[in-house]
Amino acid sequence: MNDKRTVFLTGATGFIGSYLLKMLLEKGCRVYALARGKKDREA
Repeated sequence: MNDKRTVFLTGATGFIGSYLLKMLLEKGCRVYALARGKKDREA
C-alpha cells in the first residue's frame, strides 16, 4: 500500500504557496500544483 499523501495546491507560485509547496515536498507528499500562465500575470 502506498502511504504517500497526494495534495492539490493552488497558488503555488505565490508567497505562501511557494512555502507550502517546499514544505509538502520535503515531507514526501505528491503535489499537484495549479499555477497561472505567464500571459495572465497581471491579475
